[in-house]
Parts: sequence; structure tokens; C-alpha cells
Amino acid sequence: MIEQLSSLLLSRNLLIWLLFLVPYFLSAQQLVVEAVDFPLAELPLGADRLADSTIQSPWQLLDFPSDTAMLDYLNSWVLQQREQAYWEASVDSLYQLDSLRWQVQLYRGPAYNWAVLQTDSVKRQWLRRAGYRPRNFRRRALHQQDWEQLRDSLALQAARSGYPFARFGLTDVQWKAPGQLSAQLQQKLGPLITIGEIRLPETARVRTHFMEQYLGILPGQPYDEGRIRRLPQLLRQLPYLRLRESPRITFQDQLAFVELPLERRPASRFDFVIGVLPNSLDGSLLITGELNGELQNSLGAGERIAVRFEQLRPRTQELEIELDYPYLLELPFEISLATELYRRDTQFLNLNWRAAAAYRWQADNRIEVFWSSQRTNLLGFDPQRVLSTSRLPDTLDVGRNLFGIKLQRQRLDRRFAPQSGILLEISAGAGSRRIRRNGRLLELGVENLYDSLATRSTQYQLEGRLDLYRPGPLGTILYTSLSGGAILGNNKIYPNEQYRLGGARQLRGFTEQEIFATNFLLATAEIRLPLGGQAYLYTFGDLAWVDGRSTAQPNIDFDYPLGFGAGINFETRAGVFAFSLALGKRNNERIDLGAPKAHFGYLSLF
Repeated sequence: MIEQLSSLLLSRNLLIWLLFLVPYFLSAQQLVVEAVDFPLAELPLGADRLADSTIQSPWQLLDFPSDTAMLDYLNSWVLQQREQAYWEASVDSLYQLDSLRWQVQLYRGPAYNWAVLQTDSVKRQWLRRAGYRPRNFRRRALHQQDWEQLRDSLALQAARSGYPFARFGLTDVQWKAPGQLSAQLQQKLGPLITIGEIRLPETARVRTHFMEQYLGILPGQPYDEGRIRRLPQLLRQLPYLRLRESPRITFQDQLAFVELPLERRPASRFDFVIGVLPNSLDGSLLITGELNGELQNSLGAGERIAVRFEQLRPRTQELEIELDYPYLLELPFEISLATELYRRDTQFLNLNWRAAAAYRWQADNRIEVFWSSQRTNLLGFDPQRVLSTSRLPDTLDVGRNLFGIKLQRQRLDRRFAPQSGILLEISAGAGSRRIRRNGRLLELGVENLYDSLATRSTQYQLEGRLDLYRPGPLGTILYTSLSGGAILGNNKIYPNEQYRLGGARQLRGFTEQEIFATNFLLATAEIRLPLGGQAYLYTFGDLAWVDGRSTAQPNIDFDYPLGFGAGINFETRAGVFAFSLALGKRNNERIDLGAPKAHFGYLSLF
């Protein structure tokens, strides 16, 4: 209704102007303006007002540099009035007085208002989600954008509820008074559309059931325009599939068929990192290494199998194995299993287990419930020191069971080398901690030393991480990250329970896992210059706050490790190679420019 009124009035104005668009306009023009129903003082600026004794009120003389400027002024005045709800605003007449003068008569009319808009026939839930407020359509100015926004929002809500062909308009239009519009909101929903099926090419090598669950589009459920619009974004999150072109939606017999033109791309990977570090004990070079293997979607169910082995220093190794299997037994849950074996020189051996069940919504958000178990076995100690000091070793046999919850929210444009987006992870766990008596210590006759310990206690663990990627100046990518962890309880923490920081992946500029922390915060900032694909130059800085207090160091002050450096990732046919140099310093230390930490890496996708 509003669109028809606007079109009719504008067409009449254009017709009047076109009748006079003749090549008389060859120089500066003067316009004699008469306002029929409003004060001339309300004319907008944009032209020079001239004084002329021959022009009497209620006329106004305006000066324009050209004919085009004069016509633009009149057109702008009409549009401005209609933006202020004067829908009858028009140029009533325009004719030439002489070779340089034109006379125009402007009419504004009343300001239009909504008297009332009846919405009884539309679902209240749709109106609420569309942002409809009755007060905005009762004794308020009748602005076209308000009506168009409500109409389009209602159409979107209907499309999200299975009615993609719904239309909304006005009926029973009445003019209760000059400029007072009363109308009824009318809806034509069309047929209810449900999802037929998702069609995938065989070459994608992915199961249809997995895609249905991941995308949240199940056969038989009502058509949802919001989910359809998010398909490209969700599919970009899958590292093993590539969308060749936009998804196609076909409607047939009240069914919507979703065709996804996907193709398989390499996502399983093998990579390694080698560190060349100066040995602080004898000045020699210390070689560390890390090997990673990961299989993605090898069974077509979106599963992930990962193995990591790390040689941190002589006689110190770490082995991790992880398995993620989404939508097991066609349920909307992902099962995760992980185990970790960590041997620290001749001091202790940690064996950790973790099991979790995660629920995904909107594909890239998940909440999981987890159970983790940690078992520490004491490998060696100094018997003479125990007997002479009558004190137990700094590391004991400890067992811990935690139950917790973890929330993850992700909005990244791609998995490898993202350029924009956010990643948020928060987890909290609580459980029991038990100190076990060691047989070899008992053989020394120091069993009474355990009597002063609280062998059973409650322990809590909090962890969090926030990663931000955003475009920077000159084509760069700015990456910032804040992560932290805390182990809380009434009893002292042993070194084998602490976090281990430092190395190529966390707090660069230090030897692998050389910094032990009971609580920590780590801030990272990087500036990346993309070189194409997964290749980029970067410079970085890491700053941490570390509370390293434990039974081995009960009175240690807080530490503020700082690491900084630069590196490069470059692509070849054989894979992605990486090289970085980093320097680091701790409290009361100077930066040793002659002892940088060098890391070499390689990533192969298949």
C-alpha cells in the first residue's frame, strides 16, 4: 500500500519535470518558489537565496549554478519530505518565466501517521521474533522503512518455520482522518515445506547421516531458511570437504531437496617440529622433537584419530592418542577418548585418561561433559636424603579423578591458518585427589611421614582460552590469544600435577615444558603477513604470569616469562615448512641474544 502511494506520487512529479526538460538550461538558473502549505523558512539549504524587490511573500527566489542542480534540489526536497512521513509532498507546477527564471509551486500535505495496525491473524511468536512492537504502529509517523523492515522480518520468520513462500501485506486500509492510516496485517503462508533429503556426490566420501546431523537438516523436519543460509559457512569448517559452488535447493511436492556440490580435499596430516636449543647446563645444543599424525574422515563419518609423540629432552618423552567420533548410533552426541603417557626423566611417570560426551548445536558450538583420571608413579628418589631429612620426596604417587564440563564456541573462516573469527573455550572440573603410599618408601621405614599428609582431598581445575583473528593494516592478519589454567585445593600441589609451559607451541623462547605452573595466564600477539594458502610471515610476542609454587618450590615468587621472535610458514608441493627463532627471559634475567631457540616444522596433508 505504502509502496503504491509513493510510486504514484513520484510518477506525477517526474511527468511534470519531463515536460519541461528542454534545452533551455544553458546557464545559471533562478527559481521562484511558492510554498502552498508550509513556511518558506523550512526550505532546506543547498541554494543561494536572493533578495529581489519584485518578488513578494510568500515567494522565495533561489539561485542555482545549473539546470541539473535545480532539478536535483527539487527531487531532494520531495524525498526528504517523504522520509519525514509527508507522503503527499510534490512539485505541483513548474514553468518558465523567462530565459533565466523558473517558477515552482511546492505542496507538502499532512504528516502521515499510523492510527492502528491490526495483527490478529499473525502468530505472536513470529511478531515477537520479528521485533514488532504495537506502540511503533500506533500514533507514530508512517515511515516506509518501518513497514518494510517488519514485512521482511515476518517473511524470514515464516521461512524459518517451513513457509519459504509466505507473503505479508496490508488489507482493510482506512483513512480515519487526514494522514491517519488504519490497516490489517495480512499473511499468505503458502504450502508447508519439509526437508526431503540431502544429496551428496559419491566422490565426497562422506556419509549422508553425518551431514544431516552436522548441518541440522533432517528429512521430514520443516524447512528452515536460517539453516539454509548458513550452509556455506558450516561447510567451510570441515577441513576434509570443499564446496565447489553454492548449495542448490529444489522444491518439489512440498519437499525441499538440498544438493551440496562437495568435493574431497586433503585433511589428514603428518607433521613434525624439531627444536635446536642451547643446553643451559653444559652449553651444548639440545635437540627436541615432536611428531604428529592425524586421520580425518577416513571412514566417512567425520571421525578424527590423532597421535602425538614428543621427545622433550633425554629420557623425557610424551605420547598422546585421541579419538573423536561424532553422532555415534545416530545420536546428536560426539564421543571423545584420549590417553597420555608422560615420563619425566627418572623422576615420575604420568598416565592420564580422558573420556567425554559432547553435544553440538549450530555445528561449530559444543558443550561436553568429561571425566579425566591421572595416575602418577614415582620412578626414583634419593633414599639418603629422605632418611637424613625425614622428609618425603617432592614428588609422590598421586591419583586424581575429575568430572567437569567444557563449553566451546567457534567462528573461524577456516581451520588451518584462519584469517578472521573467534574461538572460545571454557572448562571447569572438580573431583577427588588421593596420595598413595609408595612401597619403596615404606621399605625405608618412613611410613609415619605419610601420617601428616591429607591423603584424600578435593581438587578443582579451571581452564580457558580465547583466540581472535581479524584483518589488520596493509593486508596483515592480527592474531591475539589469552589462555590460562588454575589448579585449586587446600593441599600443596606436586610438580607432577602442574601445568608444563614452554616450547614451540606455547610460550615460545623457552625449552620445551621447562616452566612448571600451578596457575598461569598467557597472552599472545602475532602479526601475520599472508603469502597465499597456508603460507605467511609472522612476528610474535608471548607474555605469561606464572604461579609455580609446589612442594618442590613452596616459596617461589611469581614469574613473568617473556618470549618474542619471528618466523615463516611456506608451502611446497611436499607440504608446509615452518621455521622460527625466539628469545625468552624470566624474572631477574637478561635476554641472551646469542642463545635463540630455533624451531623447524613440517606439515603434510593427504
